[in-house]
Amino acid sequence: MKIAILTPTFYHFSGIDRVAEQQAKDYVSKGHNVVIFTLDSTIKPQGFKLEVLGMPKSLLLQRLYRLLFFVDFIKINKAAEKLKDFDMVISHFYPMNWIAYHAKKKYKVKYVYYNHGIGFSELFSNPFEKLYLSLFSFFNKLSLKNADSAISISKFLQQELKKEAGLNSKVVYNKIDPKKFREGLDGSKIRKKLNIKNNEKLLLFIGRISPHKNIHSLLKIFSLVNERMPNAKLLIIGKSSFPGYYKKLRRIINKLK
Repeated sequence: MKIAILTPTFYHFSGIDRVAEQQAKDYVSKGHNVVIFTLDSTIKPQGFKLEVLGMPKSLLLQRLYRLLFFVDFIKINKAAEKLKDFDMVISHFYPMNWIAYHAKKKYKVKYVYYNHGIGFSELFSNPFEKLYLSLFSFFNKLSLKNADSAISISKFLQQELKKEAGLNSKVVYNKIDPKKFREGLDGSKIRKKLNIKNNEKLLLFIGRISPHKNIHSLLKIFSLVNERMPNAKLLIIGKSSFPGYYKKLRRIINKLK
């Protein structure tokens, strides 16, 4: 089979992109021809092809461009045309759904939506961020109208997709890469670098620094844990997506010290 995998970015720090990468490798190992279509990339393809479509460099312009991607008719139509000979297109996140939408509409290519979920706007305190997420969810819903099938990464997201878009989906949990996450890993270098003693309990969070990750609640919970376990440490690793939220977390952390 000839399979296209669509993801807005193809970055090392993005969980969605890592899922797309692993999916591409799995299909290649089964003898399929795979091409990943993305707007920007830092990951080098291994066994599959990569098609980078391009987008603005500024973070603000990127957000606006991704939100209003459906008005870029030229890029969408060109990308959709490239998909006309594919057997299946899997779209991992908005706005790439629009390319899959048009490939389905014009060339009858099978369109599978991979549901990773969208942050709830009520978790965002900034009014502009709230509006952005609300519009993002609305446009995402429109882009799913002609999807042939869908996959959700959890039962909760399966229920949310059904409720929001009326789309049934199959639950497929994300795989764990055993090369990166396995027993017997030596964490002494990290402990030494961060001055964390071996007798101190270490809790780890890995993910984007974004309101819908609910890290602010994690910090409140950790403060309760720290009352019973004063020698416990919490390590948060991730890329900051919203500067205002990052500053909010720093203020919470400073109060906990």
